[in-house]
Amino acid sequence: MVDFSDYSELIDKYLAGGMSENERKGFEQELSVSPELQKMVNDTKLIKKAIIAVERERILTEVQKVAKEFNNGTNVERGIAVSKTRKMLIRNLSIAASIVILVSVGIVSLIKNNTSSYITEYTPYVGYEKLSARGDTRSEDDPVEVLNNAWELYNSKKYKRSLKRIESVTDPGYFEADFLFLKGLCLIEGQKYKDAIEALSVAANSRFRYTGDAQWYLGLTYLEIGEKEKAQTVLVKIRNPNEDVKKVLEEIK
Repeated sequence: MVDFSDYSELIDKYLAGGMSENERKGFEQELSVSPELQKMVNDTKLIKKAIIAVERERILTEVQKVAKEFNNGTNVERGIAVSKTRKMLIRNLSIAASIVILVSVGIVSLIKNNTSSYITEYTPYVGYEKLSARGDTRSEDDPVEVLNNAWELYNSKKYKRSLKRIESVTDPGYFEADFLFLKGLCLIEGQKYKDAIEALSVAANSRFRYTGDAQWYLGLTYLEIGEKEKAQTVLVKIRNPNEDVKKVLEEIK
């Protein structure tokens, strides 16, 4: 049995999206065949979420403590001048404002360092199977050739060029859903989530070979913009959901 005890740093790097393409593929290959490593990755995710919850609680406690000081009326009861009390209150308010700013920056930093979005947390789509050109057509403008080329660019992380190639076709015909699916993925990479949703919605409601994948990424994109109910509506439609789909659905209940 493989010893994964020294994998903690590697797991952190993976979850933070800091691996190179080759590193990620190698790690995911190990992950796909090792239930023990899968458990370590899932446990690490839970630990990071717990850290964030604890930090949030600490921040709330600090803010509540300062708030109590604001509401403390003992200064007047002790005979301290109203003007002086007002000055002290203003000073405390300034301190409180500083605390809120600092802890807010801290929690944002903590979240960025310890969690990733649904989009980046789950394995990117890499399952494209090249289409065969129809008949004797070999034109570079043929939709099949454009689609194959656009996927090659996407898988090479040349997302803007892939998107440009897709949008060069005005009439994709039978392959409209394929084009919109890939367009949605390119827009996700550009963080244009609302435009991605528009493209993926059409693909997710079309019958083509990647309908389930389109529904999956549409659901993740809804989650990226905080639309949990819409994400759930889409994800429950996926036929034969895998473990990732089940896990996300469980998390957003």
